[in-house]
Amino acid sequence: MGGLTDITVDVRVVAATNRRLEDEIAKGTFREDLFYRLNVMQIFIPPLRERVEDIPVIADYYLRHFNQKFSKEIEAIDPAYLGEMRRYYWKGNVRELRNVLEREVLFCEKKTLRGAPLSAFGGGTAPAAVKDLSLGPIDLEAETAAFQRAYIRRALALSGENSTAAAGLLGISRFTLKRRLEDEDVRN
Repeated sequence: MGGLTDITVDVRVVAATNRRLEDEIAKGTFREDLFYRLNVMQIFIPPLRERVEDIPVIADYYLRHFNQKFSKEIEAIDPAYLGEMRRYYWKGNVRELRNVLEREVLFCEKKTLRGAPLSAFGGGTAPAAVKDLSLGPIDLEAETAAFQRAYIRRALALSGENSTAAAGLLGISRFTLKRRLEDEDVRN
Protein backbone atom coordinates (compact mmCIF):
# COMPACT_ATOMS: atom_id res chain seq x y z
CA MET A 1 0.00 0.00 0.00
CA GLY A 2 1.27 3.37 -0.90
CA GLY A 3 4.15 2.03 -2.98
CA LEU A 4 4.88 2.78 -6.61
CA THR A 5 5.41 -0.81 -7.75
CA ASP A 6 3.22 -3.88 -7.55
CA ILE A 7 4.41 -6.66 -5.27
CA THR A 8 2.97 -10.15 -5.72
CA VAL A 9 2.03 -11.96 -2.53
CA ASP A 10 0.60 -15.42 -1.91
CA VAL A 11 -1.52 -15.46 1.23
CA ARG A 12 -4.63 -17.09 2.63
CA VAL A 13 -6.90 -15.14 4.95
CA VAL A 14 -8.83 -16.93 7.67
CA ALA A 15 -11.53 -14.75 9.18
CA ALA A 16 -14.27 -15.33 11.71
CA THR A 17 -17.43 -13.46 12.56
CA ASN A 18 -20.49 -13.91 14.70
CA ARG A 19 -22.64 -11.96 12.24
CA ARG A 20 -24.36 -12.95 9.01
CA LEU A 21 -22.31 -11.05 6.46
CA GLU A 22 -25.10 -11.22 3.88
CA ASP A 23 -27.25 -9.17 6.29
CA GLU A 24 -24.39 -6.75 6.90
CA ILE A 25 -24.00 -6.26 3.13
CA ALA A 26 -27.73 -5.53 2.84
CA LYS A 27 -27.44 -2.93 5.64
CA GLY A 28 -24.39 -1.40 3.97
CA THR A 29 -22.06 -2.12 6.89
CA PHE A 30 -19.87 -4.65 5.03
CA ARG A 31 -18.43 -4.30 1.54
CA GLU A 32 -19.86 -6.75 -0.98
CA ASP A 33 -16.66 -6.95 -3.02
CA LEU A 34 -14.66 -7.83 0.10
CA PHE A 35 -17.20 -10.52 0.98
CA TYR A 36 -16.72 -12.22 -2.39
CA ARG A 37 -12.94 -11.99 -2.13
CA LEU A 38 -12.94 -13.63 1.30
CA ASN A 39 -15.78 -16.09 0.80
CA VAL A 40 -13.85 -19.00 -0.72
CA MET A 41 -15.11 -21.45 1.88
CA GLN A 42 -17.44 -21.09 4.86
CA ILE A 43 -17.31 -23.25 7.96
CA PHE A 44 -20.26 -22.91 10.30
CA ILE A 45 -19.54 -23.90 13.89
CA PRO A 46 -22.62 -23.94 16.13
CA PRO A 47 -22.38 -22.38 19.59
CA LEU A 48 -20.99 -24.59 22.35
CA ARG A 49 -24.41 -24.89 24.03
CA GLU A 50 -25.64 -26.67 20.86
CA ARG A 51 -22.79 -29.20 20.84
CA VAL A 52 -22.48 -30.23 24.48
CA GLU A 53 -20.90 -33.53 23.44
CA ASP A 54 -17.72 -31.52 22.68
CA ILE A 55 -17.48 -30.09 26.20
CA PRO A 56 -15.63 -33.04 27.84
CA VAL A 57 -13.01 -33.08 25.06
CA ILE A 58 -12.48 -29.32 25.14
CA ALA A 59 -12.46 -29.28 28.95
CA ASP A 60 -9.86 -32.07 29.05
CA TYR A 61 -7.68 -30.17 26.58
CA TYR A 62 -7.77 -27.01 28.71
CA LEU A 63 -7.26 -29.01 31.91
CA ARG A 64 -3.99 -30.37 30.48
CA HIS A 65 -3.04 -26.94 29.10
CA PHE A 66 -3.56 -25.15 32.42
CA ASN A 67 -1.98 -27.99 34.40
CA GLN A 68 1.18 -27.32 32.43
CA LYS A 69 0.86 -23.52 32.58
CA PHE A 70 0.37 -23.45 36.37
CA SER A 71 2.54 -26.51 37.21
CA LYS A 72 -0.48 -28.39 38.56
CA GLU A 73 -1.16 -32.12 38.64
CA ILE A 74 -4.95 -32.29 38.44
CA GLU A 75 -5.81 -35.71 37.03
CA ALA A 76 -9.46 -35.36 36.07
CA ILE A 77 -12.61 -33.30 36.13
CA ASP A 78 -15.32 -34.57 38.45
CA PRO A 79 -18.13 -36.18 36.39
CA ALA A 80 -20.74 -34.14 38.29
CA TYR A 81 -18.91 -30.94 37.33
CA LEU A 82 -18.77 -32.09 33.70
CA GLY A 83 -22.52 -32.65 33.93
CA GLU A 84 -22.98 -29.10 35.16
CA MET A 85 -20.82 -27.87 32.28
CA ARG A 86 -23.11 -29.72 29.84
CA ARG A 87 -26.19 -27.98 31.30
CA TYR A 88 -24.61 -24.51 31.38
CA TYR A 89 -25.66 -22.03 28.67
CA TRP A 90 -22.10 -20.92 27.63
CA LYS A 91 -23.09 -17.51 26.30
CA GLY A 92 -19.37 -16.80 25.77
CA ASN A 93 -18.83 -20.12 23.95
CA VAL A 94 -15.40 -21.77 24.12
CA ARG A 95 -13.75 -18.57 25.38
CA GLU A 96 -15.99 -18.64 28.46
CA LEU A 97 -15.29 -22.36 29.04
CA ARG A 98 -11.55 -21.67 28.73
CA ASN A 99 -11.72 -18.82 31.26
CA VAL A 100 -13.75 -20.90 33.74
CA LEU A 101 -11.26 -23.76 33.51
CA GLU A 102 -8.26 -21.44 33.85
CA ARG A 103 -9.74 -19.95 37.03
CA GLU A 104 -10.73 -23.34 38.48
CA VAL A 105 -7.37 -25.00 37.72
CA LEU A 106 -5.56 -22.05 39.26
CA PHE A 107 -7.47 -22.42 42.55
CA CYS A 108 -7.75 -26.22 42.63
CA GLU A 109 -5.66 -27.92 45.31
CA LYS A 110 -6.81 -31.51 44.72
CA LYS A 111 -6.27 -34.23 42.11
CA THR A 112 -9.86 -33.96 40.86
CA LEU A 113 -11.29 -30.66 39.66
CA ARG A 114 -14.70 -30.14 41.25
CA GLY A 115 -15.07 -26.42 40.56
CA ALA A 116 -17.47 -23.85 41.91
CA PRO A 117 -21.07 -23.95 40.73
CA LEU A 118 -21.09 -22.18 37.39
CA SER A 119 -24.18 -20.20 38.37
CA ALA A 120 -22.12 -18.45 41.05
CA PHE A 121 -20.29 -16.42 38.42
CA GLY A 122 -23.33 -14.94 36.67
CA GLY A 123 -23.79 -14.78 32.93
CA GLY A 124 -23.98 -18.03 31.07
CA THR A 125 -27.12 -19.37 32.68
CA ALA A 126 -29.89 -19.78 30.17
CA PRO A 127 -32.08 -16.70 29.96
CA ALA A 128 -35.61 -17.14 31.30
CA ALA A 129 -36.96 -17.23 27.74
CA VAL A 130 -34.77 -20.25 27.01
CA LYS A 131 -35.60 -22.19 30.16
CA ASP A 132 -38.51 -24.62 30.16
CA LEU A 133 -41.31 -22.36 31.36
CA SER A 134 -43.80 -25.23 31.30
CA LEU A 135 -42.55 -26.00 34.79
CA GLY A 136 -44.11 -22.79 36.03
CA PRO A 137 -42.82 -19.34 36.89
CA ILE A 138 -39.25 -18.79 38.00
CA ASP A 139 -38.96 -18.61 41.79
CA LEU A 140 -36.75 -15.56 42.33
CA GLU A 141 -36.38 -16.28 46.04
CA ALA A 142 -35.21 -19.86 45.43
CA GLU A 143 -32.86 -18.79 42.62
CA THR A 144 -31.37 -16.05 44.82
CA ALA A 145 -30.92 -18.47 47.72
CA ALA A 146 -29.22 -21.01 45.43
CA PHE A 147 -26.86 -18.34 44.14
CA GLN A 148 -26.06 -17.21 47.69
CA ARG A 149 -25.34 -20.80 48.80
CA ALA A 150 -23.04 -21.34 45.81
CA TYR A 151 -21.26 -18.04 46.42
CA ILE A 152 -20.70 -18.85 50.10
CA ARG A 153 -19.48 -22.37 49.23
CA ARG A 154 -16.99 -20.86 46.79
CA ALA A 155 -15.69 -18.41 49.41
CA LEU A 156 -15.35 -21.24 51.94
CA ALA A 157 -13.48 -23.37 49.40
CA LEU A 158 -11.12 -20.52 48.49
CA SER A 159 -10.44 -19.80 52.16
CA GLY A 160 -9.77 -23.41 53.10
CA GLU A 161 -13.02 -23.52 55.12
CA ASN A 162 -11.77 -20.62 57.30
CA SER A 163 -14.92 -18.67 58.24
CA THR A 164 -13.09 -15.42 59.02
CA ALA A 165 -11.26 -15.45 55.68
CA ALA A 166 -14.44 -16.47 53.81
CA ALA A 167 -16.37 -13.61 55.43
CA GLY A 168 -13.61 -11.24 54.31
CA LEU A 169 -13.87 -12.51 50.72
CA LEU A 170 -17.63 -12.02 50.83
CA GLY A 171 -17.40 -8.56 52.37
CA ILE A 172 -19.57 -9.52 55.35
CA SER A 173 -18.89 -10.03 59.04
CA ARG A 174 -18.02 -13.46 60.45
CA PHE A 175 -21.23 -13.26 62.51
CA THR A 176 -23.33 -12.69 59.36
CA LEU A 177 -21.61 -15.60 57.63
CA LYS A 178 -22.23 -17.82 60.66
CA ARG A 179 -25.91 -16.86 60.68
CA ARG A 180 -26.27 -17.60 56.96
CA LEU A 181 -24.54 -20.94 57.41
CA GLU A 182 -27.01 -21.79 60.18
CA ASP A 183 -30.05 -20.52 58.26
CA GLU A 184 -29.34 -22.72 55.27
CA ASP A 185 -27.28 -25.84 55.09
CA VAL A 186 -24.69 -24.24 52.80
CA ARG A 187 -21.90 -26.70 53.47
CA ASN A 188 -23.82 -29.65 51.97
